[in-house]
Amino acid sequence: MLVGLKDGSPEQLARAKAALAHWAAQGKRWVGEADSWRIVPLDADSGYLELLAGQQRRWALWIDTDEEGFRRAYRVLQQLSRQPGPKRLLALHPPLRSSRGLLNNVRQVAAELFGIELLVLLP
Repeated sequence: MLVGLKDGSPEQLARAKAALAHWAAQGKRWVGEADSWRIVPLDADSGYLELLAGQQRRWALWIDTDEEGFRRAYRVLQQLSRQPGPKRLLALHPPLRSSRGLLNNVRQVAAELFGIELLVLLP
């Protein structure tokens, strides 16, 4: 389950798959084959969030690296915290040189303000 996309367009889903492919190429064995992942976009305010949180083990938050990336991630985390939903998510993002800055800020906000654990993989 993937929250935080601008929309569920094929272009956005392709970017998420590309991030997984990048991690696979970097030797992250848990990824396996990026094409084998079934990415399901979901709005953070979906009425099905509680039900899906009980059924699905793997959740990710899409974090874009554009100027609005932090703001969008913040809003999604805020929405997730308002209802029973996932409390542990993988930070899925385009390739970055470092996890410093944006990703560390989002991880800190997730934990301190919303009680959500955000797993950030090092590049």
